[in-house]
Amino acid sequence: MLVLLAISFALWWWNSAPRDERPARPVGPTITHSPAPAPTPTAPDKEAPEKDAPPTEIPEV
Repeated sequence: MLVLLAISFALWWWNSAPRDERPARPVGPTITHSPAPAPTPTAPDKEAPEKDAPPTEIPEV
């Protein structure tokens, strides 16, 4: 049982990533500019006629 444990540990150690004594260098963001913000929707005027409003009734065919 100990032999199997030793073999499995040795294989794990052999296949694991190499150990580097120096810490990894942090990676910063890659985007150098921010896109323009999306336009905010505006509420329709209360006094304006609702010419583009969807119909409230479904017409029969």
